[in-house]
Amino acid sequence: MINRISSKAALILCLLLALGGCSTPKTAPPPEPGAKTTSAATPSERSDIELDQRAGLCHVLLRGNLDEYTARRLRQTMSEIDLTACRSKRVLIDLQGGLVGSALSVGAIIKNRGFDTQIQPGTVCLTPCLLVFASGRERIMLPSVPPTRIGLSQIPRDEDFGHRVCATELTAPQALTLTRYLRAMLPLATANTVMQKLLAATCDRTEYLDAAAAQNLGLATVLR
Repeated sequence: MINRISSKAALILCLLLALGGCSTPKTAPPPEPGAKTTSAATPSERSDIELDQRAGLCHVLLRGNLDEYTARRLRQTMSEIDLTACRSKRVLIDLQGGLVGSALSVGAIIKNRGFDTQIQPGTVCLTPCLLVFASGRERIMLPSVPPTRIGLSQIPRDEDFGHRVCATELTAPQALTLTRYLRAMLPLATANTVMQKLLAATCDRTEYLDAAAAQNLGLATVLR
């Protein structure tokens, strides 16, 4: 949950410092039938990491739920790739939810390694998934039926916050960590807009972006 941002803030900020030295889309209706959607994950649900190194590819499939061990296992997988000559370095994302703190750690690893990111076709990529996607050198969304979309969904509430409050609530350190992360990953204007939209999301309002809208916002860089 978002409280993990606080507990991991120092580590994540160190990773982010290492990166740099130490038409507006409308709210869309819920995902159409048949689309793969992300959902809240319980800490016991684990991510699955697969490595494809055929024909010079260095493609890592990241799917499931971002758990507290995902970053460590991804780093181990990336270490295997260090010994390989890669013609394509890409993380394929098919996430159903997970921990925001883990998403920030995973994103920092991807950014430092210079990998592209790609949302798997037909996936609805909610906020934890979006944070990983944002870390790619190139950020790829492929045409598909149903369409691939990004959902600017509410950041999971901290356990200390009132559970009856529908609006997003972040502490000042949490907001600072998330803002710095987005600015390290994305163009400044894009990062600021994404942060505003995440803070505006509520438990009953998620803004969905198709590939064209994501590209207009600066989230996606490649549509093909």
